[in-house]
Formats: sequence, C-alpha cells, structure tokens
Amino acid sequence: MLSTVPKGPVGIVATSRAAAEEIICMLAHDQVGVSHLFGASSRGKGKALSVGLQALQADPATSVIILASGSQSSPVAVAQTLTRIGESDKPTIVCLLGSDPRSIWQAGAIPAARLDEAAMRAAAWARGWDQALISSRLEDQDEQLGGMARELQSRFTPARCRLYGLFTDEILGYEAQLMLSDLANKTGDTRLESALTVCVQPEFSLWLPNLHQALADPQVAVILLDLVYSNDATGDPVSVLLAALDESRRPESGPPGEHPGEPWIVARLTHPGGDPRALASEEARLWDADVILAPSNAAVARLAGMIVRELCRPTS
Repeated sequence: MLSTVPKGPVGIVATSRAAAEEIICMLAHDQVGVSHLFGASSRGKGKALSVGLQALQADPATSVIILASGSQSSPVAVAQTLTRIGESDKPTIVCLLGSDPRSIWQAGAIPAARLDEAAMRAAAWARGWDQALISSRLEDQDEQLGGMARELQSRFTPARCRLYGLFTDEILGYEAQLMLSDLANKTGDTRLESALTVCVQPEFSLWLPNLHQALADPQVAVILLDLVYSNDATGDPVSVLLAALDESRRPESGPPGEHPGEPWIVARLTHPGGDPRALASEEARLWDADVILAPSNAAVARLAGMIVRELCRPTS
C-alpha cells in the first residue's frame, strides 16, 4: 500500500487495513505523508499494536505515531501498549474505537474517538497546528453535515427511518455505529442506535443483491457505502454502484431521493496513494448520479444519522 503513498513523518499501527486506508487518505488531505505502516492479521491484533509501536518509537523517520484499532484487541495487550507509550517522548494519537479516553490520556497519549480525527490530530502535530483547532474543525464539519441533512430529509416521510450500511471491513461498520450512538446521546433519541443495519462484504462483486434489496426497501432512508480503491483489491466500486443504480432506476421515478421508491446514497470514496485527478473524475461520476459524498466514514455515518434523526423523532 505504501509504495504509492507520499513519504512523511507519521507512522501508523493499524489492526485493520480499512482503518489504515482511511487514515492515509485523511492525512493526504492535509498534505502529510507516512513513514511506515504496521498492520496485523485477524489474530494477534493486540500484540501487533505493541510490536508496531516499539518499531516506530525507534524509527528516526517517524516523528508522530497513530495507533488505530477496533473493539477486539485484548485488554491486557492494550494496557501493555499504553504503558509503552509513556516510555517514549514521541507524540502518539490513539484511536481505540469505543474505548474510554481517560486511560489514553493517563498514558500520555492523545485520544481520538474516530479514525478521521486520529489523522487530523496527527497532521496537526506534524504541521505545528494547535490541537484545539481539530475540535473546532470537527464541530464545523457537523454544522455543514447538519445543513445538508436538513435539505435532504425533507424529501422523506416518517416511514423511512432506517439506515443500511455496506462496508468493506467490520471496523468501518463499528465506527459508523459509534457515530450513531454519539448522535443518540446528544439528542436523547436512542432509536438512532438501532437504526443501522451493517453488512460487511470485502468484494464489490458481492454487493449487488444486498444493494438492490436496500434500494427497494420502503423503510430505508439512507444507504451508507464504503467505496475504496485498493492496490491489492480487485473490482471497481464506482462502476458497480452506478450499474446497480442504472438498473434500479426507471424514467418515471424522477431524481434520486425525490421519489418514495429510492433512498439517498451517502458514500466516502478513497484511493490511498491514487492519482488525485482520477479520483476527482470518479467523484464527478458519483455526483452526477446523485450520490452524496462525505469526507470520511465517520462523516458518512453522522450525515446519515442526521437525516433520519428528525424522521425518527416521536410525534407525541
């Protein structure tokens, strides 16, 4: 993966390929490159955190470290990793999805509640920006997403208050669920926590049956999609999606989202180390097909949650 990614000062330890891809793309958005990437197989994720961290702490090309993991790392291994963080003076951003940030602060690291936040905070450190700006940046993003949601949600009836997420990796589905739980806590509407159905399918060729089912479901308001181009993966996610939309749409249906027979689609499109011009061309194809693009997986989930938040609100 790193053969086409610009070199830079940020080292990454991620227990998921999807998490690493998300972080690399978000770093690139801030024009920050990557020194080294350490991953892990399905087994030994907790140990991989500690081994990768040790290597990056000793690496002279790495000045900032990101640790990213889902919910399956061993608590003992995580505790050992946090202890090791305290033994180094390199700034370390830790994104252990769903974990208590207090233990991360106590270890001398900076906690991040989501993958894009981890990348933003590492980029800020690498470029000498104030960390407080990242919190403001995320708040501004939520305001922008809220405005989009208000515009889009007016196209639906209260019958549509379900979300369907099609992801290439479990960690992205888990992050999406965490984002909805956060929105639920902020609004007091706990139904948001159960609004999302998650489907994980690494191969794009397997998407079609589930995608067509979601498009035809009268209760689904938004479909969340993870569209990622990877050097080691086969398939063209944009073409798969557009072909499915062409097949499902009829001339009499009208524009997407304006007809009761079709949900909105909100997606994030990434290609770690890919040609920015080619990526822009693919983005244009998606916008032309009325697919809404968000900058990260977390932003996709938050936008989708904001769309259905009012639709799910009790009437009494």
